Amino acid sequence: MRASRCRHWFRVSSFVRSTHTRIRSAHDIRHSGVLGLRKSGVRDYSKPPQQHQQRYVVAEGGEAKFTEKDAKAFLQERGRGAYTTARTFKGVKVFDLQSHLNRTIENLEAIAATPYSRSEVVDATKKTMTLAINRFKQQNPSSEIRLTVIATPDTPVPRDDGLDHTEHKPHPKDNSTSATTDRDNRSVPASVFRVACHAAPLPEVPTTPVTVEIRGRARENAKVKDSKWVMERKEIEALVSKEANEFLLVDQNACITEGSQTNFYALIDGKVYTAGEGILEGTVRRLLLHVCEREGIPVVLQPPSISSLMQHKWEGCAISSTSRLLLPVGKVVLPQTGHRADLETDPVIQFEYPEGSLMRQLSAKVAEEIEAWSTEVLPDDDTGMVGTKLPS
Repeated sequence: MRASRCRHWFRVSSFVRSTHTRIRSAHDIRHSGVLGLRKSGVRDYSKPPQQHQQRYVVAEGGEAKFTEKDAKAFLQERGRGAYTTARTFKGVKVFDLQSHLNRTIENLEAIAATPYSRSEVVDATKKTMTLAINRFKQQNPSSEIRLTVIATPDTPVPRDDGLDHTEHKPHPKDNSTSATTDRDNRSVPASVFRVACHAAPLPEVPTTPVTVEIRGRARENAKVKDSKWVMERKEIEALVSKEANEFLLVDQNACITEGSQTNFYALIDGKVYTAGEGILEGTVRRLLLHVCEREGIPVVLQPPSISSLMQHKWEGCAISSTSRLLLPVGKVVLPQTGHRADLETDPVIQFEYPEGSLMRQLSAKVAEEIEAWSTEVLPDDDTGMVGTKLPS
């Protein structure tokens, strides 16, 4: 079903009245149970469910300890580095582990502008993830885990983002590694790095379509998952409504490239539109493109435009991330630049997804594939600890 109709982009009085009508209608639908939307609104998906607040775990330097600091604070404390966010499946598997390992080494080299030993980075990353998982499961044996891994160069990378870039003091049991060979086994200068991993309860995936806001310019180098982005987006995050699950980024052509923490998709004429370049290609995005190819669903690798949204050419849209999987969007809000959203005056486009719709099918098929794309975490015969096994 296509989006609710509005005639103009501009905030004229007729548009305000029609927007207000749509909002009231959505309110009535929400409380009547037709869409099954929660009365309390959309969950703040950046945090674990309130009723399941638990302590977190940080693993680094060969040790894993409980902490009250969340993943954002964990990243900010460690300065600039290459980070990735993974999830467990049934507590003993990591979804698309190989992609996370590849991302860590590739982004570390891009940020530090120096080569590293692939085997040493992978080994250090796996060991640190293992420590975090084991420690976390001691207290939370049944919880799925969100893992945030960061690899930082031993020498701080200069930048004016306000983060602490002072050189880390060696830990008595530090897992810093001096790399002497690159992935092709060629001799290279020694490069030292450190790996740390934060473990937190995996948030529940919302069961109903969520709200997003369009605000912010596309990143300059989105392909590198650089922790400096955590600082750069703080100003925008301060404006985002609590009801919004995510905010979307727009390029110079007024096309939506991705979300601040997600990939973005629009359904137009039965085709999946998503940016093909200038974005961070997430693991769930890779899975979705695989599902589309298998099911014969056309994919267009170009970012959908805001103008096509306002012309009601979209049948729906969605965001994806490691924690969210493929999450349908029910409401797109276009706030004024530098202002908080005002649902009575800002343009709002809404979508509904009846049973059997393409969006619901895609979301379900992605969820079904998570186990097949997850790598087992196996016991080690020597230590009794959990270890990771790379997919073949």
